[in-house]
Amino acid sequence: MSKLELMAKVSYSARCVTLQESYNLAYVSVWPNPRVVILDIAQPAQPRIIGESAKMANIPLDIAVQGSYAYVVEENGLHIIDASTPNRPKEVSFYPISLKPLGIAVSRGSAYIATEKGGLRIIDVSSPLNPREVDHLELPGYTYGIALRGDYIYVSGWGGLFILKSYFGLKHEGYCRTPKEAYGVTVMEDYAYIACDGAGLRIINVSVPSYPEEVGSCKTDGWAIGIAVTGKTCFLADGTAVRVIDISRPSRPVEIAPPYPTSPMGAADIATSGNYIYIADREGLLVLRFVR
Repeated sequence: MSKLELMAKVSYSARCVTLQESYNLAYVSVWPNPRVVILDIAQPAQPRIIGESAKMANIPLDIAVQGSYAYVVEENGLHIIDASTPNRPKEVSFYPISLKPLGIAVSRGSAYIATEKGGLRIIDVSSPLNPREVDHLELPGYTYGIALRGDYIYVSGWGGLFILKSYFGLKHEGYCRTPKEAYGVTVMEDYAYIACDGAGLRIINVSVPSYPEEVGSCKTDGWAIGIAVTGKTCFLADGTAVRVIDISRPSRPVEIAPPYPTSPMGAADIATSGNYIYIADREGLLVLRFVR
């Protein structure tokens, strides 16, 4: 039977994790003494801390990495960190955002930021030393996660998934309601996969962005917050456990491994590389291996 097994644990309270697979690096938000730590994960069973950012005023809530830069949001704004030398990361700029940023994605010189009270903000980061806001779109309620595909922006938030289009300005394209708050979101091919609080995994067909439709779901016992998809397998950070769900049939997702227990309400974010799963948990960064 398939299972998850623990390979390593880095004993920092972790809030979020992002991988830069091409360089075998993991960027992890830790607290107390909030900052970003950079780990060498060339040997997943022996992750090694090689660099740390300067202390920040608040816990980093999300991290995106592109090229030599890490883009980090905390409740006061956006930090841009030059990580070209990973053992000596250096903050090069800060852009204040008063609306409590919660999630970030970066593509083609733009940072897309989901905020607690101000919808989506787009920051031009083509010059990392001089970030500037270039567009925004108000959305109802909180917004949490962001995924990008082509000209489309998928924003998870209060009550559902918003699909926006960025082409000569932002505009609403589609919306799909979810039964609980939508937290983490990732998009693969024609489907959006959403970590949906107490409603578990929700799968939405987004092949027609203006008419997204839920086609499948998998109820879990926890509070789904973080999500990652590799091939036909979905990994869910479910608050008190990590879940493994087969999504080869989007209309009938099914758990295929026993849940791996984490600290109570601790598993907040998740990233994958091959068969290895990295969990940001309040008791540390957990490195698991998925054994089929």
